[in-house]
Amino acid sequence: MSRGRLAERQKQAERYPTDVTDAEWEMVRSFLPAPPKRGRKPTPELREVLNALQYLARSGGGWRMLPKDFPPWQTFYWWFRRFVRRRVSIRAGPRCSAESDCDAQ
Repeated sequence: MSRGRLAERQKQAERYPTDVTDAEWEMVRSFLPAPPKRGRKPTPELREVLNALQYLARSGGGWRMLPKDFPPWQTFYWWFRRFVRRRVSIRAGPRCSAESDCDAQ
């Protein structure tokens, strides 16, 4: 990752409480489609797609109400439809920490 790209990623890190953590990203990444070997790389990154989808699930907002921090809503809607077609489900529930008992929920 280039220095400029790394600085951009650090600036974007954890913008919202619903953003995917590094641990969650490592667990989910293997279920997502691999980037194409040829052609243009997909934009935005799939991690940003997951951030937007979790934001929508938690906030209850509509596609067109995504904050300006995210790219256009049409991009995320396209990815959402692709995940639905592939039956990829992502749980947008409360996060578990060492202090909380997630099994009791």
